[in-house]
Amino acid sequence: MQAPTIDTFTLPTLAQRRNERAARVAYWSWVLTEHARQFQGVPFELQDWRVIAACVSCGANTGNWCDTCELQGRHFYASWGQQLVGSPLCTRCEADHVCLVCGA
Repeated sequence: MQAPTIDTFTLPTLAQRRNERAARVAYWSWVLTEHARQFQGVPFELQDWRVIAACVSCGANTGNWCDTCELQGRHFYASWGQQLVGSPLCTRCEADHVCLVCGA
């Protein structure tokens, strides 16, 4: 019999994720793991949310981007390899924080 898995970590807060790159990476890793857990064996077309890209300012999953980075010619790649414009920036960070790539 396999022993149960127990998570012994605390997810970084929004403030930590905005101030520390390692916290953003840790949060993004959790997002990827959670998506894989929730949709194990579920066909892509039946998944009700998808992993796209990590927000450059907080690490949250987003399909949104920084308009200033787009105007400056930046781009990023979604988790499945598609090239998208700008830098990934969630709507929350766009509204009340700055893009850590361009500072806008």
